[in-house]
Amino acid sequence: MLVGILVPLGCFAMVVLVIWLGVRSNIREREMVNKERMALIEKGIYDFPREKARINLHRYLLWGFILFGLGIALLIGSFVINDEDIIIPGLIFSFPGLGMLLFYKIQSKKEKEKEEKISENSEAANISE
Repeated sequence: MLVGILVPLGCFAMVVLVIWLGVRSNIREREMVNKERMALIEKGIYDFPREKARINLHRYLLWGFILFGLGIALLIGSFVINDEDIIIPGLIFSFPGLGMLLFYKIQSKKEKEKEEKISENSEAANISE
């Protein structure tokens, strides 16, 4: 009986802890950006670099692997246990994970092509000078 109460309570505490750590991390990042901007303003520089201009591809790769791995684990578990109730959650985790992995692949190709164009343009400008 005590285990029936402690397990959900522990899961809830873990979820709250993860959310709190994420929010705290975001707040600290914003504080650091604010300090950097204030230092630039004090020096007379008002042209701030764009912080969020690029998509953080590694975050999509990480979550893609986590979700895809969890979904595949649930699917394999459903075949081993012969329980059809686990197939749906397995698919629910597998397809978003696979989508994130595909997004990472496509976006990294686009960024590589964009960098190649920029380097070609800069080389052409250097040659013309």
